[in-house]
Amino acid sequence: VRLISKTIDGYPEEPPDVCLRRYVADCPVTLSAGSNTSANLFIFNDILLLAKKQPVLLTAFAKKQYQYVASCRVSTAQLRELANVEGMVANGLEISDAGVSFAVGFESEEQRTNITMKIRSIRNELDSNKVFGVTLEVLMNSKREKGREVPSLIDDTVEQLFKNCLDMEGIFRISASAREIEEFKGKLDDGQQVSLEGVNGHAVAGLLKLFFRLLPEPLFTFDLSPEFANATRGKPTAVAVTSLKHSIARLPAANKATLHRLLSLLSAVHEHSGENKMNAKNLAIVFSPQLIRSRRNQSTLSLSDLADTGTSYDTMMFLIEHFKEVFGGPRKLESVKKSVFREAVAASSSSTSSSDGTSVTSSEFNLD
Repeated sequence: VRLISKTIDGYPEEPPDVCLRRYVADCPVTLSAGSNTSANLFIFNDILLLAKKQPVLLTAFAKKQYQYVASCRVSTAQLRELANVEGMVANGLEISDAGVSFAVGFESEEQRTNITMKIRSIRNELDSNKVFGVTLEVLMNSKREKGREVPSLIDDTVEQLFKNCLDMEGIFRISASAREIEEFKGKLDDGQQVSLEGVNGHAVAGLLKLFFRLLPEPLFTFDLSPEFANATRGKPTAVAVTSLKHSIARLPAANKATLHRLLSLLSAVHEHSGENKMNAKNLAIVFSPQLIRSRRNQSTLSLSDLADTGTSYDTMMFLIEHFKEVFGGPRKLESVKKSVFREAVAASSSSTSSSDGTSVTSSEFNLD
């Protein structure tokens, strides 16, 4: 892989470690219609690299060298088959990504189909490693999350923030380096193991926010978001607690466990607001738009959408302030190991009765 990368003149990226970039295949292609200009489309597990042969070098080794033409990332490249019309390459395929676009022609339609299928197969393999931008259901069914209650990223970020950042001023409000967060995201989506030990707390908080922002379906789900948005409107505290318990019980298992993990952190941050300046109100402003969302296009909000946005904020603030009443059992802040969360869930196994006499047990939450 390194040799292929180094022999492409003008290739703009330093070749990464072999374990990160894997050579898959290459295929001869034509660069333009009616031309004998030949090139190769190199297919790696992370990048599609178009290069033409170097005609001026005559040594046996030099004949294997190529001149860089263009490249696209496999994960985001758009593929479009081109019709065989005059002025276009035969059996053409247009490849585009982030403003870069190139068309190549194959020797046969079968060859074009085979290469297109290979690229899409690589993309499916990459998608199976993704942490960001996939539903909780897909993520929890992936190999990396097998047997877990909540995504490993949630466990890791929550643990680090519990351990090091409860008193950090502006946590979840102050932005970290976008580049740093994007680098972590890229590594995680490529299936790499990432340690958050020693990482800036604002970057860790940024990763957690990004995860929820990129969920295709919000944590409270599209179907139940309206129910949650109105769960506390005009209701006494005891009634609102009971209403939220019943709504939470209807969430999928992974959503319930993830919500519990997140709120255990946010309620602790709220309790330390004297130091970190982030109370329940501030935290609700940050998280409610990400967790409780409508299917409707957010760029064309109706009056009812605006009303739902306000009540979603109220619900989120209520959940942070009344975490113990809603979930039952104490949250032990003195321990930051993952067993804390197990203990909190176990503590909620006993029935919790509201003032209106309604009894809701932890089996309704199915957190374990």
